Amino acid sequence: MTSYHARFLQRRQVLAAAGAALLAVSLASCGGTGREGPVRDATPPSRPSGDRLPAGSQVTVAILLPLSGERASLGRAMQRAAEMAVIEGGARNMKLLTFDTRGTPEGAAGAADQAVQQGAKLILGPVFSNEVRAVRERAAAARVNVVAFSNDQAVAGNGVFLLSFMLRQQVENVVGYASRQGRKRIGVIAPDNDYGKQVTELTRDAARKNGAEVTRTGTYKPDTMEVTDDIKGFSGATGVDRKGKVGRSAPLDFDAVMIADGGTKLRMVASLLAYYDVDPDKVRFLGTGRWDDRALRRELSLRGGWYAAPDPNAFERFADKFKGAHGDDPPRIATLAYDAVGLAATLAKKPDGIDFSTQALTNPSGFAGIDGIFRFTPDGLSERGLAVVEIGRDEVKVVGDPPRSFATPGTN
Repeated sequence: MTSYHARFLQRRQVLAAAGAALLAVSLASCGGTGREGPVRDATPPSRPSGDRLPAGSQVTVAILLPLSGERASLGRAMQRAAEMAVIEGGARNMKLLTFDTRGTPEGAAGAADQAVQQGAKLILGPVFSNEVRAVRERAAAARVNVVAFSNDQAVAGNGVFLLSFMLRQQVENVVGYASRQGRKRIGVIAPDNDYGKQVTELTRDAARKNGAEVTRTGTYKPDTMEVTDDIKGFSGATGVDRKGKVGRSAPLDFDAVMIADGGTKLRMVASLLAYYDVDPDKVRFLGTGRWDDRALRRELSLRGGWYAAPDPNAFERFADKFKGAHGDDPPRIATLAYDAVGLAATLAKKPDGIDFSTQALTNPSGFAGIDGIFRFTPDGLSERGLAVVEIGRDEVKVVGDPPRSFATPGTN
């Protein structure tokens, strides 16, 4: 195979280009399998017990989104996805009401109050963790369950179920896959913040479970692009001579490296690793759901990298349909709104009665939607059937197939 470094004309050009990049702050998410169409039961579920409305009764469901304020464009896109799901879900007895959270806790609290006053039996959303905190007590007092879109595990429970993609499962899936491919020595390079610390510890746990080990860790400053020295130190490089040869204090002790970032910062870190001779032709780059970004497919230093995500083909079909209807590309998390409404529609049209109870939502057989199979656990978190995706030349491909059903409760 041609060496990675032959793809670059000069190492110095790579470093200069990386140093000139600007850090982009973006919202990203990950995890799940993909199957086009409305949410449905993944397998025939057990009969739920508890209060339910008679089959075919009219029922109101609320969705709370930031339709004004700084996140208004995201909220409007998610609203459009939700409306698509209403049409395709086929639950004619379900009325969906949308309320504006304004992207703030105060707005979310007011939206929840309005939803309860107008008879909502299930609340979908809101998006951000501080909004979910503001909604949780109000919904619990009204005995209304919440299917929220935040990925902050701290807000789950007490009637709040998170439909988002859990970081632990992302890390476990990609590290497990890498281990099965013979990548047993893993490095971790992460921002020096809470997210980076989480990914580092989760990678240690996942490695132990899969007979691998974390052999090296490193951090870099999260709020600046001046990370060259941090990456140099992690790579064990002592410098680069005039001929482009990297000096090294010791041989690399890992054959895969988890890069816990996304967007422009990820491109910077990956490019610097390659510059300091962490060759992605030899050392497999691994990532989290923050890698699930179309723009990263053009990044040469990430080619061949693996990350856990929904089946990208299903999202592409959804995105094409969304763009055909609305003229714009959807944000990645628009599928959360679609699948949440699809879930509500599935439960609203059950022949044995409408049931939004905790028992119905935590059915161990789960459900299936655009982002694949998912189910909620009693603590309010979600489990998903994730694919492992490889970045290619302006494309991605599934290299680790997602499961199509939850065979045993409590397992992935």
